[in-house]
Amino acid sequence: MAWTTAIGGALLVVGAALLGVSVYQLGVTRAVCRWQVTGGRVRLGRFLATVGVLSGVLAITVGVGVLVSLAPIDGRLLRPVLIVAASGVTLVVTGYIAAKVTDRVELNTLIRTPARFRRIVGSLTPVTPVEAGKASPDLAADSVIPPVAQPGWVYRDARGGWFLVVGASGGHRLVSLPDFHLTPVGAAQPPVTAVGSVELAVWPLGQTPSVREGEASVPS
Repeated sequence: MAWTTAIGGALLVVGAALLGVSVYQLGVTRAVCRWQVTGGRVRLGRFLATVGVLSGVLAITVGVGVLVSLAPIDGRLLRPVLIVAASGVTLVVTGYIAAKVTDRVELNTLIRTPARFRRIVGSLTPVTPVEAGKASPDLAADSVIPPVAQPGWVYRDARGGWFLVVGASGGHRLVSLPDFHLTPVGAAQPPVTAVGSVELAVWPLGQTPSVREGEASVPS
């Protein structure tokens, strides 16, 4: 029993350590690959980081199963059922947490480090002008934004969503991160809390990847 306990505990410790390192590296790698982030420190490739995450989740799951097998339970069928149930719950919960933490690391890396301009096909669409002094409903100010907010500030709402404050004709609006979609008025769950700021840079077309002169013009 002592050896079984030691093996189960070792699997939990090793799995947690491997999962923590791999989740961080996977989040940074995703930010570098998807958003051309220049400040992320990538020590593992995306494949190795993914393998590390899966291995960590598996090690924790097996460790929980080993420890549960030591529980003083009578019955030949009840013990296997309990082991399978505990291992299944651990697998689902650990995998969910790993996915959420990976997304958070990717977003934090994107916010805290400068990124290169990256062309998104189909993102250049004509903008309908708004008459001076008249804000359309789509550009109306979002009341959830504090009056002291400034464009470039990053807020987090009660549900854990991340938003960037931008200026609009009617006042300030929120843009969701990291997809940069304009958030409908009232969609963010109050209260919102300031967590940082974002600095955006404009790259000359001749120095941006995947973009050539003339490609950024809007077709008439």
